Amino acid sequence: MGSNVKDEKSGILEKLKVGMIIQTVLVAVAIILSCYAGFRSHELRRTIVYAGQIIVSVLIIIFGTVKFKEDSRKFLSVIIYCYALLEVVRAVLIITTGIAPVVAGITRLILVTIACCLMILSERLGKKESEIMSISIVVLELALYLVFLLGYPGVMYGRINRFIPLTGVLIAGSIALFTKVKNLQLGVEESGNKAIPVWAPIVGLILSIILTVVSLSSTWTMGAEGGAESGEVLSLWTDEAPLKAQLTSYIDDITNKDSANYIPVDKRIAVFDMDGTLIAETNPYYFDHCLLIYRVLQDPDYKDKASEAEKEAAYTILKGIQTGEFPEDMMQIHGQAVASAFAGMTVDEFLNYVLKFREEAAPGYEGMTRSDSFYNPMVEVVDYLQDNGFTVYVVSGTDRIISRGIVKDNLNIPMSQVIGSDETIVASGQGGEDGLEYQLQKDDKIITGGQFVVKDLKMNKVSVIAQEIGEQPVLAFGNSTGDSSMCDYVVNNNPYKSLAFMLCCDDLDREYGNEAKAQKMYDLCNEHGWIPVSMKNDWTTIYGEDVTKNPANGLDFYYDYVIPN
Repeated sequence: MGSNVKDEKSGILEKLKVGMIIQTVLVAVAIILSCYAGFRSHELRRTIVYAGQIIVSVLIIIFGTVKFKEDSRKFLSVIIYCYALLEVVRAVLIITTGIAPVVAGITRLILVTIACCLMILSERLGKKESEIMSISIVVLELALYLVFLLGYPGVMYGRINRFIPLTGVLIAGSIALFTKVKNLQLGVEESGNKAIPVWAPIVGLILSIILTVVSLSSTWTMGAEGGAESGEVLSLWTDEAPLKAQLTSYIDDITNKDSANYIPVDKRIAVFDMDGTLIAETNPYYFDHCLLIYRVLQDPDYKDKASEAEKEAAYTILKGIQTGEFPEDMMQIHGQAVASAFAGMTVDEFLNYVLKFREEAAPGYEGMTRSDSFYNPMVEVVDYLQDNGFTVYVVSGTDRIISRGIVKDNLNIPMSQVIGSDETIVASGQGGEDGLEYQLQKDDKIITGGQFVVKDLKMNKVSVIAQEIGEQPVLAFGNSTGDSSMCDYVVNNNPYKSLAFMLCCDDLDREYGNEAKAQKMYDLCNEHGWIPVSMKNDWTTIYGEDVTKNPANGLDFYYDYVIPN
């Protein structure tokens, strides 16, 4: 008899350990996802939710793992109440601008239902039905995750984004395991005929009222479908920034269905240049030019194979960096050198090469990689436009595959909306045969063909927008004369209200600015009717407070490189 009891206790202990391990893993993943999302978030409301998820997850680890031997369910009850409160906060703070009203309503309804179920669960701890109720909460979180996947387009942009909403499922799963562990440890009671607590429907009614008020207030604040609360947007911009005032006013106008300037969602298209508009181009030069220099002069697997033409292109770039003077045909020279230097790679191999290179430390800065070199205020603009129903395209003079490697997982923009300069793409078995004659074979791979096709700058940007987008954009963002035609195309002869913005790199303290070039751009903005953006005066930060400018960090390679005669 004693042996059976001992075996039974041993079996329970083993189940407790297994449950604890699984619970810890689930919560650890939830913490990682929440930390990642919080670090990447530029929106205070999202950050509050992610912080709440981290707090609840840490509580589960402390009381569900470290102190699992406690002969009490009081800590589990506290965690459940905290998570119920968090779900209410999520229902109130969730950003649903640009989301179908039905989807937004379903989202809030599920969140309120989960909160009510959690509070009822806290009253039923120790009862038989507690485990079933905890599992039902997991099911509700899974349903919520499906709503996010199917109804929130931004969730599907990037490999990581689609997993962030799983945090709720992970936390609910760990609470279900915590409940099971405590029931095994402390036993369960018969449910009896105990009714649902009187306060439960009252709380549900209060939450429903909150839900209704929030939904209505969002509608009143927006003034129309797709709008966003102006008091909470573009927080990285100074209040005096012309873009902040004009863009928010523009969005309020064109998203108001009662306005004469209302723009349907399918016509809300914004185009952004990349280098110097979204990402740094002064450390010390364009990303793709630095990539070519690395490929032909530094890459141990390729530098001895590089052609003389490729090396000469790299030397020309270095000479230009050192003297400030580049030949007129530099873009064509560089374009062909990139095409030949990466010839024969599959598209994925080329993309992965770029992804690896971008993780290098950004020259001229402390605390930042090349991948991190996005202007945070401009990323905020992209997010703001997407929250208001805009489809955002990157239209860059940089090679298309390189551009995709830069944007991938850094912006919520799918690869199909990243447009750049092109080289030929062929089948691995095609040889020199014309594409009209060659038939793709089942074993063929799609590779870079080695021939430069077109540089998407100046008028070529307009051409590629017309070819690939097929609609005239209503917003444009650039930083140089290479973007002039694109900006003029957007603001002239447009059937909808339109604006163009030009960045002026005039910050000498946080960025490697050039006041003379910035002044020329200010003059062009005045001449063409574009809206200037001052990095110095309009942005509260550029790369984040943890990033500092340091000319002594990595720039010496480019400025001190001895170029062969």
